[in-house]
Amino acid sequence: MEGFSFGDVVSAMQSFILAANERAANLDGRAAFVLGLLTWFAVEQAIRRLSSLLRIAIIVAALGAIGVGSVAMLDFFSDDAAEKALPQG
Repeated sequence: MEGFSFGDVVSAMQSFILAANERAANLDGRAAFVLGLLTWFAVEQAIRRLSSLLRIAIIVAALGAIGVGSVAMLDFFSDDAAEKALPQG
């Protein structure tokens, strides 16, 4: 299965919208309205899904940062770290 790039998706959506615009010029008003409505819905759903993925990525990154930070703080405040910080003498 081949992957796809963001630029390819945007280009495909743009060409779809331009083709729909050219066809809508020849349709009657009701059909053009329905076509515009469906196009708007498709774009809105794509934006919602991308923002949902971005939100999940931000939450996972924040939880990972909290985990790494808490481990580092536990290591810093442990007894071994305090003994290593004192000069031997």
